[in-house]
Amino acid sequence: MQVSMPVMFLAPSESHVTFKGGTCVPFSPSIDYVTQVLLPYLERFGLHAHVRVARRGYYPRGGGVVDVVTAPHGHIRPLHLIERGGITAVHVESFLAGSIPAHVAQRMNKAAEQILRNSLPNNVAIRTTVRQDNAAESTGDATGILIIAETEAGCRLGSSALGERGVPAETVAAKAADALLLDLATGACVDSHMQDQLIVYMALASGPSALRTGPLTLHTETSIAVAQLLTKAKFSVDAVEGVSDAFIISCEGIGYTNSPTAS
Repeated sequence: MQVSMPVMFLAPSESHVTFKGGTCVPFSPSIDYVTQVLLPYLERFGLHAHVRVARRGYYPRGGGVVDVVTAPHGHIRPLHLIERGGITAVHVESFLAGSIPAHVAQRMNKAAEQILRNSLPNNVAIRTTVRQDNAAESTGDATGILIIAETEAGCRLGSSALGERGVPAETVAAKAADALLLDLATGACVDSHMQDQLIVYMALASGPSALRTGPLTLHTETSIAVAQLLTKAKFSVDAVEGVSDAFIISCEGIGYTNSPTAS
């Protein structure tokens, strides 16, 4: 989906695409991460998409169906996001599908909330929910957790983990909570999984963009290299003075448009 969306946004007319497969699988952002974390960042670029989850599908069976509709956008606005502000709230959602018992999600939420509460300021609200997938609208047995932190500047940093056979619910929760806290500690405006997903939009944007991140992931370094090669956009990465593991990714976007005369 993430590969297709830049093309959809810059198409000359409205795009309707149906994606089929797993909506929450290992080593890939879940559809809930896409709708709750990625899409709000794309709106900062002036890009809007309607995403409807028609059916959820889980590893290894897949079977998920997601419909995406985008209107044509003449250009992409640059992004300038280098001040995150304080953390205002954290949302913890565990989910259940198929035959997974309810106590598994409840234990994940409780463990994640305790870890977060021990590390975050007391004034940060932590809200927990459990989502039980309807058997008629999902395929497979699965459980997992998604944690999203909101900040004063409107940033949304997310972290997730999937349940595995033989792995305690508390261990799954700790994996997601610890990863989020690591990202938050750097002062980054995006989490480590969001970095690389925004590179192509920075390259195509009409003007200079700047984004504060934590340590660059290999995916981000690769995305920058490929974007520079294909678009000729110029990227630079600079360490934030006086702050360890904090960087600013800057890019002079090429101002690509969907005009027939665009190069």
